[in-house]
Amino acid sequence: MKKIDVGILGGDDRQLELINSLYKEGHNLYITGFDKAISQIPTLNYNIQEMLNKSNYVVLPIPVSRDEIYFNTPFSEFKTPINGCVAQMTDKKIFCFDSNKITKICPNFSNCKYYDFAKNEKFILENAKITAECAIELAEKELTVGNLKNANVLICGFGRIGKHLVNLLTTGTARLTATARQAKHISQIKERGVNAIYTQDLKEASGFDIIFNTIPYQIFNEDTLKTTAKNALIIDLASAPGGVDMNAAEKTNVKVIQALGLPGKMAPNKSANLIKDTILEVIEANVL
Repeated sequence: MKKIDVGILGGDDRQLELINSLYKEGHNLYITGFDKAISQIPTLNYNIQEMLNKSNYVVLPIPVSRDEIYFNTPFSEFKTPINGCVAQMTDKKIFCFDSNKITKICPNFSNCKYYDFAKNEKFILENAKITAECAIELAEKELTVGNLKNANVLICGFGRIGKHLVNLLTTGTARLTATARQAKHISQIKERGVNAIYTQDLKEASGFDIIFNTIPYQIFNEDTLKTTAKNALIIDLASAPGGVDMNAAEKTNVKVIQALGLPGKMAPNKSANLIKDTILEVIEANVL
């Protein structure tokens, strides 16, 4: 493949891995937002204007922002406002995650040429698998019952991450239960030899050691925390606002780990390779 001129604007450990991987393949990199990580990158850290002047493609951070004002640049002392920067990107080809969120922050983003990873089903499925693998690794570190093979495990939700969790844990746990809202998903769970319950009947289940939640609305209120989650560890993988009433969890002494962005935190190399492969495939196919 031809060498590309690509700018990387901020991000977490997965972007650091992405920088190093693209550099090793000989691509021309223009980096901004990494002034606190100079020793970890093989190229110069440019200011935002220099990066934009030199690059044809721009990769935005995942997530794009933590406060809906500035780009997510945890490795920088400086803040880059999204609105002011997007105005200078109209002639760039941009890679991002969740363009709807960016457009909500900056309506002018709709005038840019961009490729949204979140609309690539292959990307989303692989990212869900990485998330599930990381969640299991996290659970192994946190469990007090020995390991998952001895645990009574509940998976709430049978979406992409939930399905990967079920597939990965079906033969790796003593007792496994998964929830779903629809009858067809209940049947799919049972076909895998896994105990299934309707999510709406959650409070009738109990005795779990660990609970993985993937449902992005509050299913663990005070009642379900007192019954279903009693003596359990909850790993909440759901996007904001999450699936747990945190005030009720504190009141009922249920331990909750809010585990957002696990691929970037626990598997940055795998996540970076997924991002890189997607970028190069899109450019090679001339999609953007």
